[in-house]
Amino acid sequence: MKFLTILPLLLSGLALTNALPAALPSEVSIADDASAAAAAAANPDLAIPLDAAIEPIASFDNSTLSKRASPTSFSYPNNWHFPGGVAASGSSLVVFNSNGNVRFQTHFHASGAATYNYGISCALRDADGRAYALSRTGTIHGTFSPGSRDSDADQTRYNADVQRNWARIVQSNTLHCRTKMNWSIVALLGEVLDIIKTIGPIVGAVISIF
Repeated sequence: MKFLTILPLLLSGLALTNALPAALPSEVSIADDASAAAAAAANPDLAIPLDAAIEPIASFDNSTLSKRASPTSFSYPNNWHFPGGVAASGSSLVVFNSNGNVRFQTHFHASGAATYNYGISCALRDADGRAYALSRTGTIHGTFSPGSRDSDADQTRYNADVQRNWARIVQSNTLHCRTKMNWSIVALLGEVLDIIKTIGPIVGAVISIF
């Protein structure tokens, strides 16, 4: 009698077990360039563009960065804070000078366990529609990844177009910047250029300074 009592329970448990999937999907993780490339090499069928494989974690865009101007220089400082629980922060400084020198200073810091590949792009459109672009990428390492939590760069480059067109830069000198984590730098620059196109068309090829 006891066997007949528990038999329906055993059968229902067996049916429930058979209904479950064979394995639960593995946890989705954010890959970096190296691991994505290794996976693609091991299985060519899985090779897809990195920016399609990885969703942007966070972005911040300010289309009217405050500027500190003098007759011969425009300075654009900014601090970056990421929403959505992203344990990272940063700062940037862009300085345009009438002598053609352009300074691009960036600092990014990882404050948690995750490692991030960051990208930052900035663009300025002068009064004649010429676009001047600056972009940079780097990696900041989290607790469980070897490498530095900080990524710092400070470079100055001379650009003849900046010097030659300074009068037109002065007349239209708003810088547009955007930064994202784990995102294609080409796509990021395209987004920034789309922002400045809302002000007016871009004339000629984009002038890449960095």
